[in-house]
Amino acid sequence: MPVTFPSRSVMSLGMRGVLEDVGRAAALRDTMLPPTAFQSPRTLVINLEGVSPTASALREVVVPLGQRIKGGTYGQVRLVIAVRDEGVAEIIDLLALHYELPLFLARSTASEDVTRARPAGSLTNTERGTLNDLIRAGGWSTVSAMSARIGLESSAATNRLVGLERKGYLYRMTRNRRAGDIFVDPRADMQTLPFDELGNEGLRSVLIDHGVTVDPYDRTPVDLEGDAAERAAEIIQRRRGSSS
Repeated sequence: MPVTFPSRSVMSLGMRGVLEDVGRAAALRDTMLPPTAFQSPRTLVINLEGVSPTASALREVVVPLGQRIKGGTYGQVRLVIAVRDEGVAEIIDLLALHYELPLFLARSTASEDVTRARPAGSLTNTERGTLNDLIRAGGWSTVSAMSARIGLESSAATNRLVGLERKGYLYRMTRNRRAGDIFVDPRADMQTLPFDELGNEGLRSVLIDHGVTVDPYDRTPVDLEGDAAERAAEIIQRRRGSSS
């Protein structure tokens, strides 16, 4: 099955200026992002530029969103909050830490600022270093690629990537065991991913788009029965004879 890489959506509260009413903050939040699941992986960039929320109103926006994302309400979704006001960003940092919310803070919704977004919440220095390494490497990696890149044992690289995915800071795109799962940083722009680095899964996706439904990369053993098995045995015997 081909890998579906996460897309990115920019959303806003639909207002500018001071936001102090908690009830209005809740209503704007749920109008912007109703608690329903997305069908495919998605990075949500919430734009707070131009909004000046009080601490209570900000909490009413950020905490429920973070908790819903952490609980899987929206499906496989990760959250980036774009905010220029350092005071507001500091409060979001504290909320993320207190409520253990997985999110990132960016200066704006521009692609380059989202890529440079800093992780908020409860992370160790090692986890932050792993995220930094991942974004420098293009925003995605397999366990084997990370092991080779930074000289880690496979088990250690697995623990780092799986731990961050379980905390809500990475996507895990499942592939067959031989190819290895892909771990994707939500800050990465998947539209810029080099085509040849998608590997067999990406090429398989292109083949399907062009009507080729047989998987040329499938190396799964085939069990033959009846006439097909007898015919295969004859061919194998004939080839053995011709090579002797």
